[in-house]
Amino acid sequence: MKTLLLFVTIFFVFGWKITPLIDIIFLMSIVLVCAVFLMLRAPIDKHSLLVSQLLFALSVYALLITVLNGAVDTYVALRSIRAAINFLGGTALAWGYWRLYRQDALRVVCLHLFVVLTLHALLIVAMYINEYFRQWVYEVTSAHANVNLNMPFLLGYRITGLTYGLAQTSVVQMFGVLLVPVVWRHYCFSIAHALFISAGMFVLITSIFLTGRSGLFLLVILLPIVLILGSRRMNLKRRGNLVRMISLIVVGGLFMTLLINVADYENVRYTLTQAEEVIRVFSDEEGTVTTNALSRMYFIPGDAVEFIFGSSNMGRGGDYITSDVGYVLLMHAIGIFGVSIMLLPFAYGVYVVWKSRQRDNMIAAAILCIFIASVLLNFKEVALMTRNQWSVQSLLLCAWFVHLVKCPNNRFKFSNGLTTRSSTEI
Repeated sequence: MKTLLLFVTIFFVFGWKITPLIDIIFLMSIVLVCAVFLMLRAPIDKHSLLVSQLLFALSVYALLITVLNGAVDTYVALRSIRAAINFLGGTALAWGYWRLYRQDALRVVCLHLFVVLTLHALLIVAMYINEYFRQWVYEVTSAHANVNLNMPFLLGYRITGLTYGLAQTSVVQMFGVLLVPVVWRHYCFSIAHALFISAGMFVLITSIFLTGRSGLFLLVILLPIVLILGSRRMNLKRRGNLVRMISLIVVGGLFMTLLINVADYENVRYTLTQAEEVIRVFSDEEGTVTTNALSRMYFIPGDAVEFIFGSSNMGRGGDYITSDVGYVLLMHAIGIFGVSIMLLPFAYGVYVVWKSRQRDNMIAAAILCIFIASVLLNFKEVALMTRNQWSVQSLLLCAWFVHLVKCPNNRFKFSNGLTTRSSTEI
């Protein structure tokens, strides 16, 4: 049963599309909801219920705006409905973890997500190395019908894995690196464990290099925050070991990228150019090609009604909008009012986790930064409630909510296989 739960989590995070509108994630969510809430009649916790209500409110609002404007673009309405069902699926899956693992459920969710993201990283590396395997995966997932067919993707320089994004995928893979301190803290009891976790991070960082710069950029910002906020209750020896391990693996990731590319100079040049731009974001006062292009994409709707309520137009289904920025496109589609509703589940989740962070500082820090990552990426492209990111975020948040409700007066507990102790002793 425990192996089955990991298998379900894999498809809950990386289920691909089977029709233009339906994917395995959506179907998996419906099955989980029916099995857990209808058949087993499990109760939904109060926090998950509130977030679900906010998501369905967003769905109703987006549908209303779409209908009132003649269905100019159904993108936000469909995404909102999918996100609401997806979140309920995450709630059901979190409840399943609780049934099997009880007080250990939250940390097991973190471990399983780390494993799932690492397996996807291995898939990305394999697809990068072997063109025939890459094309087979793309055929199975219908990638060419859904991915933006730019030259780096077509030439195999950037790999989408089981997803349909590049920058989006790099950020999803970055989530796995943000979970490394959590897994290290709760599961590193021997050299074998340390090697397993280090190898996982090694592959995850490599996969980020092979998908996009956004993941690298956000990793530089968010990983230190996770370490600072999460290591406050760790002793100095374990904290120092963790920092040294991460430093070595970051350097190792750079070298592995070069080794993979050694047979093709063009790949080497492309990969290094992408990584170099991340460095220049922080060092070049004149900006980079990407930042300069984005700076021209920030503007608000000229019509006051559209600014407040939106017109349902995301700039691709109706009149073209000369911007890729998520907040700009969403503001045109559902207005500042709708964008505020869309951000409420993020704000509420961050608030609850931060308020109860004393249960486990490291897990809380990782969840916070995983949510912040999507909010920041939305300044570049539409990133709120995207398929794979939202699956990870929903499961983590719901697992935290379930723990709060089931263990209202206790800190997060975990066992090393022999004893059970409080996380504050680490």
